[in-house]
Amino acid sequence: MPFEESQFDAVYAIEATLHAPSLEDVYAQCFRVLKPGGKFGVFEWALTDKFESDHFHAAIRLRLERGNSIPALQTITHAQNAMKSAGFELCIAEDLASTDDPLGWWNPLTGDLSSARGWYDWLLIVRNTWWGRPTMRTMIRALEWMGVAPRGTCAITEDLLVANDALVVAGKAGIFTPMLLMVGKKPL
Repeated sequence: MPFEESQFDAVYAIEATLHAPSLEDVYAQCFRVLKPGGKFGVFEWALTDKFESDHFHAAIRLRLERGNSIPALQTITHAQNAMKSAGFELCIAEDLASTDDPLGWWNPLTGDLSSARGWYDWLLIVRNTWWGRPTMRTMIRALEWMGVAPRGTCAITEDLLVANDALVVAGKAGIFTPMLLMVGKKPL
């Protein structure tokens, strides 16, 4: 980062560091720019302890990585260790996605309109219904053909739909969280 050492009291990142090739390197940069006693908060995507290196889980991981431009999706343990190896004292490490919500965080991605809790949910869910996806594909294809959307938008849309479906499967299986909250403190 183009900042001097010990420049900030606090640093945060929300669903961004997962796109870096190395969590350790990103966290080390955050540590470097913090003043002693400063805090770093990060909202991270991570694989849970339920993730296994079998074919099924590996295939889901690959679809998550490809569709979301993630070089290597890491486990919660790896992310926590990366914080510690960067020099942080880990104050908070909590998976906020593991709640008692019977619908789960992945619900808006399912296309099940019956589970909508209001208009906002309905608008999120409708695009993944059996009729919402073909409608969206047709609109995007037309926008690309007219030159309103850049060439390649249709291909990216298909990658994002694969990622969407992988998020639902990973969420239902409990092998992935998009809501790992970690807060680390730079020692005095």
